[in-house]
Amino acid sequence: MKNVFLNQEQIANIIKIAKLENKVDAEACFKIFYASVQAVISLKKDKIIQEQQVINVHIILQYVLGELVYVYERNQEKLLAIDDLISIVNRVVDKYVSIELFSIKTHGEYSRYSPVVTNIMTMISFMLSSIPSLKEMMKNEIRVDILEKVLFLAKCTIDLLVAGFETEAFSTWRTLHESECILIVLSSTSKKGMDSYLRHIIYNIAFRDGIKDKSEQDKIFIEIKEKMKEHDLKSKDMKKFIEYGWLYEATDTTKFENFKLNFRNGLEVAAHLGNYNKWYEMSSEIAHSSPLLIYSRKVYFAKVTILNLFESFFRIEKIFTSVYTNNLDQIKCKKYLDMRNEYMDDIHNIYEDEKKKFLELTRN
Repeated sequence: MKNVFLNQEQIANIIKIAKLENKVDAEACFKIFYASVQAVISLKKDKIIQEQQVINVHIILQYVLGELVYVYERNQEKLLAIDDLISIVNRVVDKYVSIELFSIKTHGEYSRYSPVVTNIMTMISFMLSSIPSLKEMMKNEIRVDILEKVLFLAKCTIDLLVAGFETEAFSTWRTLHESECILIVLSSTSKKGMDSYLRHIIYNIAFRDGIKDKSEQDKIFIEIKEKMKEHDLKSKDMKKFIEYGWLYEATDTTKFENFKLNFRNGLEVAAHLGNYNKWYEMSSEIAHSSPLLIYSRKVYFAKVTILNLFESFFRIEKIFTSVYTNNLDQIKCKKYLDMRNEYMDDIHNIYEDEKKKFLELTRN
């Protein structure tokens, strides 16, 4: 296959679109790019690179741009001496060959192009693209910010899975699950509960000495201690109160047996997801580099992660649908609901298939 070159005009246009004109000289960029591609072609002719290996000139260009932007940001120079140009060519070739062609590739249990992944990613991508509209309609709404974060965490989990990083994906699901629990509680709480959650964010900033006005920070600590006294908490409980004390206002904690200011006996229970504690604890072991991380079975953790991710997604999507349809116009709502009708049945069916596969795996 012939390598498709980019000419200087095309590269200048790419630089303009990327808004890098003030950092990258188009002529120098083209010279480095051309020389780098020629050098890689020479490596193929010398059989250092396999003959069937496709040379991706667009990726080579990205390495060139990365080098030139870095040089500019360090030295504030766009025009470079010939020795600098040669040095950059060598670096680009080294990095392209080492990172793109010779690096060890991990392979996940799920293909990036499988409907197991693409169906849910299509939904997540659409939901993320809708967040700016929700933020416009719902000014300073913490639940929209949390929705955005959990959707990005879901996307990150899938990216890690398809790249073959199953245990890392499972650890990312753990963070997603923590945020999901907050979202669920706040989605059913009163304004008082919402205000308490926001106030505890201020408490956390004060605890980390982040309030510029130190007299105001002192007042916040007095307030924290007074609130703790109401719940018969000691000084040693301050950090736990700051992190989870908002639950006293957000939900009726007396309904929960052995309620405590922590995730397992507090937030997770308040979100009615206490049955996930087994998976949460397993993920915590992985996050803290236990032998479970080192000797993990790829296929087992791929299945565990995808199932927990799907279940989290179903709960998040339900909240998203409620927020979306109650705050955006009918045209936008119809577009989302049409997509939902197109994909959600398939996603549920995929989940059931994966669940059966997991049960078969654990029997063997």
